[in-house]
Amino acid sequence: MQAPAPHNLIASAGKIHLLDLGALKERLGSKWERMAEHVQLFFETAIRRSLKPGDTFSRFGELGYVVMFRDLSAAEAELKCAAISEEVCRRLFGENGLTIALRNLVAHVGLATIPSGEEQTASLDALLERDGKETIVGHRSATEPGGPASRSMRISINGNPSTRSRVSMSDIGYAYRPIWDSINHVVLTYLCQPTLPVTPSNAATGFCVADDEDDQTILDLHILRECVERSVRLRTAGLRVILAAPIHFSTIGRAKSWRDYSGILRQIDQEIRRDIATVVLGIDHGVPHVRLAQDLPKLSRMAYRVFCIVDRCQGTGARFAKTGSHGIGIALDEKDDEPQSALRLREIAKETQSAAIESFVLGLRSTSLALAAIHAGTRYLEGPIVRPAVADPRHGFAHDIEDLYKTKRAAR
Repeated sequence: MQAPAPHNLIASAGKIHLLDLGALKERLGSKWERMAEHVQLFFETAIRRSLKPGDTFSRFGELGYVVMFRDLSAAEAELKCAAISEEVCRRLFGENGLTIALRNLVAHVGLATIPSGEEQTASLDALLERDGKETIVGHRSATEPGGPASRSMRISINGNPSTRSRVSMSDIGYAYRPIWDSINHVVLTYLCQPTLPVTPSNAATGFCVADDEDDQTILDLHILRECVERSVRLRTAGLRVILAAPIHFSTIGRAKSWRDYSGILRQIDQEIRRDIATVVLGIDHGVPHVRLAQDLPKLSRMAYRVFCIVDRCQGTGARFAKTGSHGIGIALDEKDDEPQSALRLREIAKETQSAAIESFVLGLRSTSLALAAIHAGTRYLEGPIVRPAVADPRHGFAHDIEDLYKTKRAAR
């Protein structure tokens, strides 16, 4: 078999540079001279880590770089540049409490355009400025008034007043809960779970709910950004899983909140959006079908899949029919009575089957309930008995009924 001709190979180029460099220098004053070399070395180290054999990069201007990716499509090169920019923003400028923005330009180019000198680098830069797809990766200082990390809000677990506490956004951590597809016998999806320092056990079953609707939107956006950044890093490393981001129904239903949330969704590269599912919580049993049919399709058109949590099973099939929802399910609490939980499992499975929608259950703690869910026809299962939450989801893997017993033995 002959090797592919050079003209059949692909190559893409990217330009990464710091916006408003003059403003940054002005803010830092004399500190800039001491930081400049450190910033440049860190920037270039981050780029080198992302390069493969045959890739090259050239410095172009002050804190500007042109990068050539030999065997990547433009979409793949965009992910690489985004990952580099995220790392520089977070680890370098973020640690120094600075507000910055990096501009990325990416375009498909021919192999003959690999720069070998200043003139060719300038020519490639001109091509990128003319034809490149632009994205802005920004970091807002945690110490800046109103910055996300400095904001605090009152949050409870599942709306329970006894768990309510005031939490700074910088104190929110994340765990990822593996979701088992019992039909395909795999775990490919991880539910992104915000965790609070005052209630670390909430990673098992609970959802964070803000008292104020504006705060809830900010929390939902914070979770979405966490999923997007992690997905970009995974793709850059050659890995891929589906990350499910919780979102409160009020964020979809309120015009202002949805405008902010959907604006972020539209900015996400289509390849990354394919890796982001959503889990909608806060749907009261009194919300009618007409409202669900109006609001949920807005999300289903933009996210990979939409899963909805309900508090009552009766009538669920009719309420969620033709809403664009992929799955409807329930979240069990650790205090729930097992016979009653088993009854709810059967009810939700029956309701969803009548509407040709998949069913799911979160928070499973016993093998008997997991088996009952499977027997009822539930497709997606999550909980400590299935697989414990992880801090760093990186791989999909095969999983079957016998693995439930392995997990149980490991927990003893």
